[in-house]
Formats: sequence, C-alpha cells, structure tokens
Amino acid sequence: MNDSFFKRCFLFLLLSLVLAPNADAKNILKDILKIYTTYQEVNIMMFLAGDVKAEKRFGQEAKWFINLTNKHVKNPQTLRWANSIFNRVKPQFRDRGFDYDLTVLEGGTVNAFAIPGGNIFIYKGMLDFVGSDDELAAVLAHELTHAERRHSLKQLRANAAFQVLLQKAVKSKRDRDTWGQIVGALTMLQFSRQDEDEADDIGQTKMFAAGFNPSGQVVLWEKFTAKFGKGDKGILQYLATHPPSQDRVKNAQRILS
Repeated sequence: MNDSFFKRCFLFLLLSLVLAPNADAKNILKDILKIYTTYQEVNIMMFLAGDVKAEKRFGQEAKWFINLTNKHVKNPQTLRWANSIFNRVKPQFRDRGFDYDLTVLEGGTVNAFAIPGGNIFIYKGMLDFVGSDDELAAVLAHELTHAERRHSLKQLRANAAFQVLLQKAVKSKRDRDTWGQIVGALTMLQFSRQDEDEADDIGQTKMFAAGFNPSGQVVLWEKFTAKFGKGDKGILQYLATHPPSQDRVKNAQRILS
C-alpha cells in the first residue's frame, strides 16, 4: 500500500467534501471514514504479516499517543547527553527502513522501551539511574536490538488479545482508552528469555563497536539486581519487562571473556 496514493485519494475526497452541498457532504464524510478504516485494517494485517512500512505507520500511531499522554524532558543538557550516546550507538544497527529515534520522557520510572517502527523511549528516571556513558549505551543498545530484531512483532503475533485491541482501535482511531491499553501492552511487553538474551548479547557487541566499554552492561545489571532484587518476584518498573538476575549478570560477564 503506497502512502502517497492514499494521501492523494484523501485530498481528493476532502476537496469534494468542501465543494459538496451539506447533504452530500455527510455521505462523503462517511465514505472518507470508511476508506480510512479499511486502510487501517489492511495496515494492521500487513504489520502482523511483517511489512516494514506498515510497522512504521503503526509505530507512528503508538508514538502519537505516548507523546500525547506524557511530558517530554526539555532540559537541553539532559537531551544533549541522551542523544549524543544514542547517535553513537544507532549507526551500529541495521536500518531495516526504520528511522530509529529517541524520545526522553519526564518521570522517575527507571525504564526504557522500544515500540514497533524503531521508536525508542527512555524516562528521566533511567537517565538518573545510570552512572556513566557506558551504562546508558548498554540500555540504548539493548532497546535498539529489540527494535532491529523486531521482537515486539514476534510477541504481538502470538497475543490474540492484543490483536482484538488493534481492531478496536481501527474503528475508533482516537479512542484514548483503547490506545492507552495498546500502548500499555507495548511498553509492558514481556519478551521471551531468548529475546532478552539476544538483546543483551547483540547490544553488548554493538556498544563495543560504537566505542563504549562493554563492561558497562555488567555494571548496569549488577546495579539493577542490587537495587531491585536478584529474581523476577517483586521486581518493578523496568525489571517487570526486562528481569535481570544473577544469571543475566553472569551472561554479560561471559560475553566479555
């Protein structure tokens, strides 16, 4: 499905709406909404089938809601630091047609997450938690690996409840409750242990290639386990979706050797 073709059709219908009498305008509006709903339904199916462009379009929808419901960090120094590390790590990852980007959100949550289409988000709480450029690089390389390897798509394909939510969102594009559930599912997506191990392994390799000390990943996981616990039980925030353990620390140490 070509975006420019859809936009041309939409502009044509919009012009018809403006020029049409009131009675006809209502019918044209219904036609526009019907076409858009069909477009969205097809896009969702294409996304779940693995189409990269469809994934990008879906990611923009999710990003729109996240930006709508969260405050962005405006401190220039904080943004410069986060983006400088991100821009050093990002080139190590395959493009896939994604425009990898970073958004820094206000809030004390110690969390970072990736949504479909190459969109990475990190909370101010995570920036406050990490103690060095290397630790931040470990976080961002981990999330970029999830994005590049399309781990979210893999999990969402297996999640029937999420697919029901997607269809509901298509029928009511700006339904805040539905999009809130979708974004909540995306940000709290629990990847498999295999996906997490892959994100750790590849992330450590990529951060090293970008010029960072890969031992920063070990330090990061050690800090997490020291602060939040060594197992999955009772772990909050970031650890709910990326549960580090002593095994994970040992795995990071193993890659270094």
